[in-house]
Amino acid sequence: MVVSRLPFALIVAALLEAGAAAQPGQDPTVRPVMPSFKSSATQVAVTAAVRYANGTPVTTLTRDDFQILDNGEARPISSFWFEPSAASVVVLFDRSGSMGLGDKIDIGRDATRQMLGWLDAGVDQVSLLGFDHDVARLQPFEPVPGRVLAQLAHVDAFGTTALLDAMATAANEVTEHRTRRAVVVMTDGLDTGSRATATTVSRMAAGIDVPVYVIITTPVVDRSTATSRTADLAELARRTGGESFIVTTSVEATLATRAIASDLHHQYLMAFASDGTPGWHALDVRVKQQKLLVRARTGYDAGVRSASPVSHH
Repeated sequence: MVVSRLPFALIVAALLEAGAAAQPGQDPTVRPVMPSFKSSATQVAVTAAVRYANGTPVTTLTRDDFQILDNGEARPISSFWFEPSAASVVVLFDRSGSMGLGDKIDIGRDATRQMLGWLDAGVDQVSLLGFDHDVARLQPFEPVPGRVLAQLAHVDAFGTTALLDAMATAANEVTEHRTRRAVVVMTDGLDTGSRATATTVSRMAAGIDVPVYVIITTPVVDRSTATSRTADLAELARRTGGESFIVTTSVEATLATRAIASDLHHQYLMAFASDGTPGWHALDVRVKQQKLLVRARTGYDAGVRSASPVSHH
């Protein structure tokens, strides 16, 4: 089968555009499309997922429960929206040579299968990308469950890994749109071919309001070293508003993928007016209730035009 080779940024851009169209089988009273509109360059949108300590999503918060600090300064929330809605997910699957060692690729396939299981069949959408030294579209967007698992059955492990380069390309070139979407990376965390550094990519990725979740597929024999060798990826995921998980067993894959799907279906969407000062702005999204866990991007570049939510409250 001939596989098309595409720049990672273009594929993630396709992810961001996918939610604009009506999704087959979607009941808008259950999973409405999140609103968005083109705004001024000083209007900044941010999505946030909030959990209790036990991982259960918090779904009862209002605008007044949140606080947004922009470079340490509190900003009024000008727009606020929360409804359960459909998700569009890119599964980015590592098919480099290191994934052929042990049972890494099987762990990744199992985690992908479970990820699809937590998404809403016929409502949510998924696409599959494979990467080694470059990125290939293996399955275009289609309603879950689609043909992702069938395509994964034919994935072989070969070549070098340029995960950081792919993420850097996405951070540089992707156009931001606001809706419930994510990139879920299945990888062993080994990067043998990137030119970019994790520090650089972390800052770039923080400017994309599309969370990146990283599932580290780790055999039992490598478990003891997994946390230290993947610390940079964990930080990169955190800066985007995503999370990283170390997965060895099927039970761990269940917990990780359930948490990701829960975040996607229960994100809060807010916007605020930036002061327009050029350069990098640090973001800190908080809730006033203690002991709640908040995940949101940690910064943005001022002056970048993007989509912002329609105010509903």
